[in-house]
Amino acid sequence: MEEEDAVPILKKAIERLDDQAALTEIIKKYSVLHSSFAMELCLAAVRKSTDQKTLAGFAINSLHTEIHEAAVSRLDDQNSLAEVVQKYRWISGEGIRLAALEKITDQKLLSGFARDDRDKSIRLAAIRKSTDQDLLFNLAKSVRYDSDEKDREIGVAAAGRLTDKKLLAEIIWNEGVHWPVQVAAAKNVTDQALLERLAEEEADDVYKIAVARITDAQVLLRLAKGKDAPAKINVGYDGEAMERLDQLAPELVAGLARDADIAAGIRMNAIWKLTDKKLLEELAGSAPDAAVRKCAAAKLSAPPAKTEPENILDLIKEGKIWVESRGSGIENVWVLFKRMTPYPLEVAIPAGTYFVCANSEAQNMVATFNDRVSLTEDVRRLLHFVPVACANMWKDIPKGKDRFTLAPLPDDGDFKKLMAALGGKHVRFEPRQAAVWIVTDDSDYWGFGRLRRGVNGVGRAIEGADAAEAMRICAGAGIDIKNKRIWGTRNDILNELEDGELKNWLEDFVKP
Repeated sequence: MEEEDAVPILKKAIERLDDQAALTEIIKKYSVLHSSFAMELCLAAVRKSTDQKTLAGFAINSLHTEIHEAAVSRLDDQNSLAEVVQKYRWISGEGIRLAALEKITDQKLLSGFARDDRDKSIRLAAIRKSTDQDLLFNLAKSVRYDSDEKDREIGVAAAGRLTDKKLLAEIIWNEGVHWPVQVAAAKNVTDQALLERLAEEEADDVYKIAVARITDAQVLLRLAKGKDAPAKINVGYDGEAMERLDQLAPELVAGLARDADIAAGIRMNAIWKLTDKKLLEELAGSAPDAAVRKCAAAKLSAPPAKTEPENILDLIKEGKIWVESRGSGIENVWVLFKRMTPYPLEVAIPAGTYFVCANSEAQNMVATFNDRVSLTEDVRRLLHFVPVACANMWKDIPKGKDRFTLAPLPDDGDFKKLMAALGGKHVRFEPRQAAVWIVTDDSDYWGFGRLRRGVNGVGRAIEGADAAEAMRICAGAGIDIKNKRIWGTRNDILNELEDGELKNWLEDFVKP
């Protein structure tokens, strides 16, 4: 009988073997042969073996992936598993190392891999199994704002495993620690006093995490009223607390709707939660504030037969939506919408919608295109990026942590003319930004050079053709660019233009 034909018989014999020395010899004999029948017999022996030293050796040194995997699956000795993680060196070995690590429960071994391993994936896997609070704290605390991406990911994972109340607080209140690490730590806080402190912070990521975990209705009531209610209502902070309060104590929400001493915006947030028709009728008929009356009437009324676009500022004022807006570079801001009405809404974001930055060192932004967002029946929350331009050339570009409130366009004739001209046009960012700076900062061509291209700032972003197009947009909007500083650098711009329609326009425009 050929050996290949005997494989089924030999496999059954191996499966009945309990002699570990015999099984080891079978593994050694067949692991070096390059044939399918040898592989089958070797695997059968590995799957019966309990010899931890033999299994570890083949898990590390075998030439066959199937044998690696089978050997690891039979290992349970912690030091043998650790040896596989440490010594496995095959190029495709990450899966084998991870499989061995997943079986390790010894916290000392896990701590070593979490702290010192050469591969990020192994460190992350070890961190996710670690309960060593001191180790996790040190890994999280070591991540600073200038740490590389790998270390940041390690820090976030470590913070996400922290449970010690004191260590969590140290991470969260340490200003030098990378912000996502602090957010990850905040997600593990259960202490109500610490959650209340976190909810009083400026940072909205931490605020939302804290509010979602607070169980004291009186604390939520105070947060829903807000320390700075008129300013905060537009970024949705109070809406988060109101949502949570409505889950825990809806009677307190009704009290907010009645309270004439708090900001109208907060009352309107509460009104959209009400189901008490008598109270709604009372508010719609006799509330001193017209916006509150209008909101209560809208809540009582039937949904409109047709959804027409409504200005985002009007919808905020009427309490039909709340929004949260934050920075996203110089070309966009992101806006999180929440629909408060039981019926769909079409939100118009016209060019000229002004985004006022809470950080006085960062730029205010202005929408430069007539945008629109649909909050349909199945969409209560929606994240949307709004195309914008910067309205303060010499300030910092907004970052993700920078928050905005929405406001009407400042009362400036040229600014309004420009927004009316830009609203319906699809214009590239660079000319749009240049046109805005001509109006808001009275910038010349060399001032535009402040905006650089790419991460490393190699080369100016707004070139001659962009500046010329911006001049044409402004002139077409009825703005007298000859009385702007840009006019003083018209020849510099002309010298950079290639022959064509845009150059012809500027040459004709500059003629006496």
